[in-house]
Amino acid sequence: WVCFHSLGLAHHAQKRRAEIDFALITHHGIFTLEVKGGRLKRRAGVWYSVDKHDALHQLNESPLTQAATAMFALQKRIRAHFKNTPQADALFGYGVLTPDITFDLDSPESSRDLVYDRRDTEKPFTTYINRLAAFARTAEARQKRPALKPDAINELADFLRGDFDFIPSPELVIDDVRKQLHDLTKEQPIVLDVLQD
Repeated sequence: WVCFHSLGLAHHAQKRRAEIDFALITHHGIFTLEVKGGRLKRRAGVWYSVDKHDALHQLNESPLTQAATAMFALQKRIRAHFKNTPQADALFGYGVLTPDITFDLDSPESSRDLVYDRRDTEKPFTTYINRLAAFARTAEARQKRPALKPDAINELADFLRGDFDFIPSPELVIDDVRKQLHDLTKEQPIVLDVLQD
């Protein structure tokens, strides 16, 4: 498994820039995870996080919507980049982690399978990911997606946040040296005039 914290999304259907709290690549598939610590509250359809001083902080959308829209944006980008490969055919899912509270929301907008809450903290984290994978499989029209092999996981990880080292081209370095020589040559008569004075 490979996990990325704070994975930026330059392309998102509803936001100019978005961020995934955690992107997790497993043999099951790829999951976007939104984390909300402390209290959560919904009043008149609006979601809030509540800090330790009982101050309300309005959220632009529900944590579930945030995780789902991030998943769809990531899915679109991966499928476009990895056309006709196992990575493009991977299972995609999303979830919300609320480790400080018991998230007992019985609503069409939520499912217990999507939420990791206080009740899950004593169990292995893999139990939650297995639950997410099962939920994602049942939510799709296509039930069977192939498991991601280690090479495919590594290629996805490299695509999402691979290492790089961009080096200026030799032509650019030479042009910069030429410009410096030209500027210094232009300054020479001024320096000589100052010395003569």
